This record gives sequence, C-alpha cells and structure tokens, in this order.
Amino acid sequence: DLPQWVADGDRVSGEDWILIVHSRPAISRDEALAQVIAIAEQRIRQEPGNPYTNETGWRIPQEIIEHDVIWLLHHTQQMHQFGDLFQPMHQVYARIRITPELRKRIHAAWREHIVPRRLWRLGSKLGLVSMVIMTLAVCLRVDARTDGRYRGRLRLAVSAIAMYALLAALAMAGL
Repeated sequence: DLPQWVADGDRVSGEDWILIVHSRPAISRDEALAQVIAIAEQRIRQEPGNPYTNETGWRIPQEIIEHDVIWLLHHTQQMHQFGDLFQPMHQVYARIRITPELRKRIHAAWREHIVPRRLWRLGSKLGLVSMVIMTLAVCLRVDARTDGRYRGRLRLAVSAIAMYALLAALAMAGL
C-alpha cells in the first residue's frame, strides 16, 4: 500500500534532484522520522562539489531539512512479533527535493556558521605568530644591549614563550 511516488524512485533532471529515502523499522513514528531526516542530510552531503561535506561539527539546520528538503511523507505501521510479544513497528518514506535554491540556502547557512569560525582561527594563529616574533626580537635586542650578560635568562624566557605558543597551537587545533 505504498504510494506511487515511492515506486517511481529517484529522478535527477539537471540540477533538480528528487530522491526517495526511507527509515528502518522503528519503535515510534518520531524515531522513524528522525532516521529519515538524518538520511536526507547524508544524501545532501554526498552531493558532489559541496564545500560543507568535509567540515566537522556543522550540520544542516533541521528547519531547512524539515521544511524545504522533505517534500512528501508516507508513514506505515506493521505489527512485528518478538517472541510472544507483538510490537507495532513504524517506517517512514520521504520524497526529498534538492534544487538550486535549496543549495543556495544551505550554502548560506554553512557560510554563516563557518566563516566566523575560520576567521577566529586565522586571527588567533596570526596573533600567536606575531607574539612569538616580537618576543624573539625583544630578547635579541636585550641580549645585544647587555653584551650577553642575561643570555641564560633570555633563553629561558624564549623557551617558555615557545612552549606557550606550542600549547596554544595544540589548543587551537582542537577548535
């Protein structure tokens, strides 16, 4: 008793994609719907040429998927036997539509999330490099002006700053 659009399957015409996705049998309709939403997001991420496919930590906003990607939904419920227990199992079929307008909305959401993050990383790294270079220049000037009398202390200071820079770089890599 599945609708005809499920049987029709996927259709790709130019830049418009119409794909059919479905959940595995789930205990509740909400769980099956969550599976369909995750599968729809995964299918969008698999589209060739997407810049946001490799970026970790970013997900396509749920409202875009629910309101713009999922076009049609069909819910089925079947009774499954687990030993002596009969349990209703739910499965959701969805027809998703990926258009150039949708790609633009997703890309705009991605840019809104990722650009400030990248600028923060770049600024932090440039600030760290500037701090290390300026500290080294100051230490070299002090060493030259004092004829090497404080060379040991200056080496200790430069080593401490280098360790700080290393720790800061490691912390930034975890961002």
